[in-house]
Amino acid sequence: MRLIFHNPDGSWGLNNGYDIKKVPGELYGALCKLKDYEDTGLQPDQIEQMNDLYLDKCKEVNELQRQIRELRMAAGQEGE
Repeated sequence: MRLIFHNPDGSWGLNNGYDIKKVPGELYGALCKLKDYEDTGLQPDQIEQMNDLYLDKCKEVNELQRQIRELRMAAGQEGE
């Protein structure tokens, strides 16, 4: 269930009827983040899976870059 609603004119607010204009600034920022998160349409476990996949791919890229450096050094192309 979404906590944030959207109007066709682009305005948004809380589904519980609380006036978002009365929210303190610090909380408003958190609500903006919540809105952005809900707009992704993803569930928390999906975001965790994406994060895990991203970290795995970063490790793969780093390993490939290391291998390329080693191959270049072996071929005498250190500066390229």
